[in-house]
Amino acid sequence: MINSNSRPPPLTLSCSLCSARFTHQADLKHHTRKVHKTSLGDEVLAQKFGEFSFFEATLVSHKPLIVRPKGHSEEICVRKFILPNAAYDPSVFIQNYSTVAPLALKPKKTIEEELEDKESIRDDSSVTSEALSVDISSEASFPCFSSAKTPFRQKVQEHQMLPLYEVVARVQVRAYITSDSLGLCRLEKGMTFHVLKTFEDFSVSDVVEFWRHRFPEFNRSPTLWAKNVDGKKLAKMKVEALRRVFHLNQEQAKLVRNSVRLAKRRVKAVFTLDSMVQCGWVALVKGKKLLARRIFGKCAPTLLLKNLFVSREFSRDAPSRERTFHKMLLKYRSENKNCVSVDGGKRTFFQNPSQTWYEETLASMLKEAGAKIKKVMWNGDFTESFRHGSETGKVRMSKMKSNGRMKSFLVDRRGYTIPDTYAFVTFRNHNDLKNFLAIDFSSFIHEDSYPLFSMTAELDRTYANLSLAPVV
Repeated sequence: MINSNSRPPPLTLSCSLCSARFTHQADLKHHTRKVHKTSLGDEVLAQKFGEFSFFEATLVSHKPLIVRPKGHSEEICVRKFILPNAAYDPSVFIQNYSTVAPLALKPKKTIEEELEDKESIRDDSSVTSEALSVDISSEASFPCFSSAKTPFRQKVQEHQMLPLYEVVARVQVRAYITSDSLGLCRLEKGMTFHVLKTFEDFSVSDVVEFWRHRFPEFNRSPTLWAKNVDGKKLAKMKVEALRRVFHLNQEQAKLVRNSVRLAKRRVKAVFTLDSMVQCGWVALVKGKKLLARRIFGKCAPTLLLKNLFVSREFSRDAPSRERTFHKMLLKYRSENKNCVSVDGGKRTFFQNPSQTWYEETLASMLKEAGAKIKKVMWNGDFTESFRHGSETGKVRMSKMKSNGRMKSFLVDRRGYTIPDTYAFVTFRNHNDLKNFLAIDFSSFIHEDSYPLFSMTAELDRTYANLSLAPVV
């Protein structure tokens, strides 16, 4: 017989960092904040459901457990999280966050003639393919998340997160970046490969080797070493600069420029063929024909903008005032005031801008510089301030209940936003994104200052679609 007076067992909540259990959510939050020194907005290592590895993220919510992966704009629900110092535990496997799995290779054994065009030497502007976007395949643009100096993390770095490409026409794989190097195999349409290196990633020693291989009749190794010319510098040099720096005649300078342009169209690819991991140089474009294209994530084209500084009041790492938003901040404060009652009288205080103001200001400056953008997302930390506030935001409060437990809740308060040093900008298409990367924002002048002087841009990791590459 069922006892009508019996109560169901209390709900048990377990801490994700220890074995402590609680019956109330408020007690669990108080325990997490006081004992483990964690709260919303902290940097943690999160673990997705059904996966063994952890990835770096920002804690957004305790219940449900929601985090924002580092370098991503979206929020996801995860199984658990641990503190960053747990990364030094050999049992913790840390891996970059990836939302899209790499496509499987579909090799075919048909051998056909090589698609190579040695006579077609065109200017970079003639290639409209999305395969030649600026710096999107560079190793420096997409570093791995791992930064700890433990032996286990160094072992994880062997499996790199690299850009993924799909072959759209049969392409020859060669042993070196030049077109006269040994042919190794061919990749058929539908196969995929990861880009390991580009000409812009060449070090000075790589450039010296390339020069000796391609131009043995006029060796310039001492000049390359003395001028510290790497792949990125050599790729930007025009004919006049080549003549002046390397003391070449007109024909030699044109030959070097054209050879570098062809080398920029090749990438060092790693792929699996006949159940074996292989590596070689692949051409992305032949003339105007696209041979391989980048596989991006299924989202709007998005860039991550870094090193956005408003003022040294908000960031100690900010450069001089002429290279930040400081003058615009002072102008906003002078034009916007708050009249507040203090000690029975009225006093006037300056306002600090809201998050919307920062987003609109950044968007207007990017458009003024010539960029075609769709939307800017510039988040930050909301600070409560009745005197200097310009917007309403949520503030977490807590109070002691009669039974001794702490109750936490959110309330609306007046305040302002201290923006992060990074922001996200979305585009309507990939061509607008490529044009954005080609703009020199360091020379952009706005109200006698250079607010975008230190800004750098890289693909948002969701859109970049970096995936785990096989080990060579």
